[in-house]
Amino acid sequence: MTAFQFLPFEPAPDVGHLLRQSFFARGHIGYRTEKILPTGQIALLFTLGHPHRLGKSSTPASNPAFAEAWVDGFQTTPTWHTPEDGTHVLGLLFEPPGFHALFGTDMAATADRTHDARTLLPDDFIAFIKRQLARADDPATHARIGEHLAGRQLEPLPDWLFPMYQQVREHRGDIDLDAWYASTGHSDRHVSKVFKRAVGVTPKVLCRIHRLLALLEAVDPSTDVNWTTLAHDFGFYDQPHFNREFRKLSGLYPSEYLDQRRREYAELAKGEHVVFAPQD
Repeated sequence: MTAFQFLPFEPAPDVGHLLRQSFFARGHIGYRTEKILPTGQIALLFTLGHPHRLGKSSTPASNPAFAEAWVDGFQTTPTWHTPEDGTHVLGLLFEPPGFHALFGTDMAATADRTHDARTLLPDDFIAFIKRQLARADDPATHARIGEHLAGRQLEPLPDWLFPMYQQVREHRGDIDLDAWYASTGHSDRHVSKVFKRAVGVTPKVLCRIHRLLALLEAVDPSTDVNWTTLAHDFGFYDQPHFNREFRKLSGLYPSEYLDQRRREYAELAKGEHVVFAPQD
């Protein structure tokens, strides 16, 4: 069995608002299926090996198999991922409005689904990436991908949209949305509609996702966790509200999530591997 290899590559500054990271991964994850919690990103993966099954069913055989390339839209609930015989992929992790600006995709129509990349991406881009796969672990390959993205014509977006998105991400959902709505000069409803088409979810939902991700990164599985205090610190007004939102994100109660993280990733530090949960 091949040990798992993961090589991340940071994008050049001129595409950092579009692409968060590219990577190469190869090997076996050590378990048949993993549940991936929402990450706030759009993932595009090209496989150099066997197909991968992805979908919303906890039964792997019920999820579609992707033999070449797939796109994970903006997820608000967990996705189950099953490599059929190990992982061998080149991956791109996009900022949601960056993916929209690059390819003109209606992100709302892609949310909470995994798509065959050929249904969302232009043929010329897919062909370009396929030409890079022979050296998918080479930093020069990932630099060329960044240069290609920097040269693509972007879909025009309202001047308030990227700044609003960046504020939500940088402040982990802890922003005054009413003030942002007012600053655009448009109604809340109009802003939410335009934002959802470019990102996949409304600003309110994006704030919720990032607050929960920030909370998970603050959890130290080596210590006793006071969920009530933690929920309050991250803006959840009562425990039932927090429990509901947590289960939407993870499919687990907080105590169940902590037990799994302690069992499967006991050696990892606070903030590491927070969105992966092995299933078998």
